[in-house]
Amino acid sequence: MTIEIRWHGRGGQGAVTVSKVLASAALQCGKYAQAFPEYGPERSGAPVKAYNRFDDKPIVIHCGVYEPDRVAVLDETLLSTEDVTQGLSGEGGLVVNTKRSPEEIREATGYPGSIVCVDAEGIAEETGSRYANVPLLGALGSILPFMRLEALEAALRKALSRMKPEKIEKNVEALRRGYAETQTLEPDPKRLQRYEARRAQDGLPSYQELPPGGVITPEVRECPETGGWRNERPDFREELCVNCLLCWAHCPEPAILTDHQTMTGFDYRYCKGCGICAAVCPTEAIVMVEERGEATGTPEPEDAKAPAKGGVGG
Repeated sequence: MTIEIRWHGRGGQGAVTVSKVLASAALQCGKYAQAFPEYGPERSGAPVKAYNRFDDKPIVIHCGVYEPDRVAVLDETLLSTEDVTQGLSGEGGLVVNTKRSPEEIREATGYPGSIVCVDAEGIAEETGSRYANVPLLGALGSILPFMRLEALEAALRKALSRMKPEKIEKNVEALRRGYAETQTLEPDPKRLQRYEARRAQDGLPSYQELPPGGVITPEVRECPETGGWRNERPDFREELCVNCLLCWAHCPEPAILTDHQTMTGFDYRYCKGCGICAAVCPTEAIVMVEERGEATGTPEPEDAKAPAKGGVGG
């Protein structure tokens, strides 16, 4: 039986690294395995996805994972900026690095299936391994029916073989604690039926539904909210603006707000902090500031999220 996994993290947290460690451990358990990443903006702090696919027979498909059986979330701030349960089977499981209870995560995500919570960041600090990706790997491994803790340990030791022995042992301890120190909330049967019905309706459009040439237009797909990608954001100085609208013409997202051909600010749900608007502005009416800085003349975005923390080998 095929088992597919999707990891959610931020650049530098090591989601890609632990997906590879998990694949190596699965090979030791007699499975065929795949591990591959999906990058958005390739910079620290930006959302990153990684995938695993396991099977008892050779895997002949090489596409992305659209309907995962398990989802692991390294950074809980992504619960409010990304749909981490998209396509997730109701019979699968959601694993989250958080201090919150599984009941609170169910309330936040609406996911009715099995929810596993582990304070991976706390474990990393207590063991001295520093990064939450390894304890979360242990928690995810604990709910995979074929996985053995010994295989995870062996794969982790191999991946960290260039580190000092004491550092390796700290990471192995973090892995063991993540495997053991989980809180689990069982599926809610009453919600599962409605969830699965909605999931079936939310599938990707078939090629017959696309316009000629297969171009996905805004009429076919809503613009994804890319505000969670930012490390910096544009700051609008209205008194310097001459309304040339070069920013609007060059913005790759629907992030520039205008009113009757007048620049009015930014929609921070879609602004990913690329800085193109500031680069093309001829009067320096737009400058880039740190995400935690205050922007003027624009609607305030949601509370700034905590900066990403690094991951082992991330």
